[in-house]
Amino acid sequence: MEQEWPQNWKELFDQFKAIILNGTLHAQAQMVFIVLKRLIENVITYSNVTNVLRRKELSQAINLIMPEMLAVTIDRIKICIDAGNTDPSILVAKSAIELLSESVDWVVGRVLEETVDKMIEVLCAYLQVANHGIYETAANCLFKIASRKRAKTDETPIVLSMFKDAPMQSIIAAASLAASVSSANVDHYNYLKALCDLLSALGIHLSEIWTYVKNPPPNFSLYLTAIFSFFTHPSMCIRSDVSQVLVTFASHEQISKTKEFTAAIKQVIPHIPKNVEKMGSLDDTTSMTSYYARMDCEDDVELQRDFIQLRDRCLRFIRETLDADHIEQYLQQLSQWINRVIVENDSIPASEWESLKRYVMVFVATAYQKELVNDEVDAKFVLMFNSLMTRLETVGNAKTANLMLSIPSSFLQLFEKHSELIPSFFERLKQILMISSDDLEIVALKRHAISLMLKVSSSMPNVIQNHAELVYNIVTTTAAHVTIMQRANLVQVLGALSNLAQPNIRLSFLQSAIQTNIEYFHGQTYINAISSVPNFMAYIGLTSPADPDEKSESVYYLNRLELKAHLCTIDGVLQHVNAPENQSNPLFQLLNPILQTFFELAHCLNALKDPANQRLVHNSYEQSVTDISATN
Repeated sequence: MEQEWPQNWKELFDQFKAIILNGTLHAQAQMVFIVLKRLIENVITYSNVTNVLRRKELSQAINLIMPEMLAVTIDRIKICIDAGNTDPSILVAKSAIELLSESVDWVVGRVLEETVDKMIEVLCAYLQVANHGIYETAANCLFKIASRKRAKTDETPIVLSMFKDAPMQSIIAAASLAASVSSANVDHYNYLKALCDLLSALGIHLSEIWTYVKNPPPNFSLYLTAIFSFFTHPSMCIRSDVSQVLVTFASHEQISKTKEFTAAIKQVIPHIPKNVEKMGSLDDTTSMTSYYARMDCEDDVELQRDFIQLRDRCLRFIRETLDADHIEQYLQQLSQWINRVIVENDSIPASEWESLKRYVMVFVATAYQKELVNDEVDAKFVLMFNSLMTRLETVGNAKTANLMLSIPSSFLQLFEKHSELIPSFFERLKQILMISSDDLEIVALKRHAISLMLKVSSSMPNVIQNHAELVYNIVTTTAAHVTIMQRANLVQVLGALSNLAQPNIRLSFLQSAIQTNIEYFHGQTYINAISSVPNFMAYIGLTSPADPDEKSESVYYLNRLELKAHLCTIDGVLQHVNAPENQSNPLFQLLNPILQTFFELAHCLNALKDPANQRLVHNSYEQSVTDISATN
């Protein structure tokens, strides 16, 4: 056919039509559909015809017969429908639908528009017929119609065809039936996903042509009800797909204001918390979410990717829909959530703490950004913040306290209006830093407290100015109760505070903050260590047997830790000390005497890869021990 048609075989398509429209010919009609589908694949879909001129001739010929080909294909499917769900009829109809699927995403809009209503009608007739998997074939064809990427004006009638009563009711009825049996086997579940893909594509396409539609199409409320139903399904994959539709509508200037979608937002909001929390796993056998995840994902990496996609879309939905009409519903939800975790904090899993943290962070930031924080909202924020900080005082479990501390940190913008909250906040952080314990959970909690001190001190200078002495006293009081690396971070808090000091005392303030670090780099031990590469290697232990584990705390481990802590201190302070306009950084005067030692240290590090120095490395180390990553 590719060689002779149409020039030397003009009657071929007429012969094909005669076979297609003859209801008694099953195998022959099926073969015709297969041949036509293969022709379209070779010429248009994959461009397998190597001769460019021949491919162009065939493409033109195919486009000429498309109106008639679509019409006779639909007519034959109608014949199959009238013949009942017998195997011969189903197989012919399935091949016919596969031909339509291969055609509908590229055919010109005006051509498709002529037959689209009839096409959708016959496709919907098979949405509840499982024989030979024809229901999924029909759903995939509808999906291709719904997801066409063509000129928007051409697509308007095509998209609206699916919103008519019969098609929409058929699609939703099929989806409801598929959802009720989707857990029975993978085929039913795949069919449900195909219907989900169809409705999602239809929604995205509708948003693209809304300018030409102007008003909600028929059955828009029914469509949104189906989308909401999918959003509550146990399958993470399905929820992620429809969440894209919800976000698309929420960010659409016109759709987001329709009364139908406003009502849908109120339905969706109560289900957001469970969709921003990581639920289920491939190993879990107790939840339906895990059951479906095993059908969707090959490994945990893929599962995590799907979850992150769902979570990010839900958080964006919050950002898009948070306005004066919905903030009260969000506030009630957040208040109830916080009250529950305060009461049940010991039984709240880490995944829920993480989801609450992200929810609060997005909600509070968006509320301030959109200027929705009036006096009433502000009062509720203060109440939530105080409730969390008060409960923190009595939490006995360090891990739980660390997780809980993440929540009030999202309310720090309150300090700009409520400076009276600052003293109690820093006093609570001080209590945490004064805990005497080497327990890893305590260390992590202290690290979190220091990061909050640094965040407030560096990002809110005007707010913290009147409390600088309090913060300074906390840093100096708690320094002896934290690890050497945490002490390095505490000094960075002093670096941030130095920006608030008067110019005449700023230098002395900084000097007192980093004097210990400067003395280290001036010290004879450090000077001897960097005097040569072999000395440096000996100092950090590369020429001695490797430590058996990180808990051994050998002299070499302590040397490395001390060096790292002092370097991190200087690095951190440099990042947080602001240079006055048109003046040099005040740190330069303090660091200038030891700058040469930094260059000597860099020389030692870069020389570690020298073959002569590599031979000095003890054989208990792996060869990669001296590697320096591109980032470092």
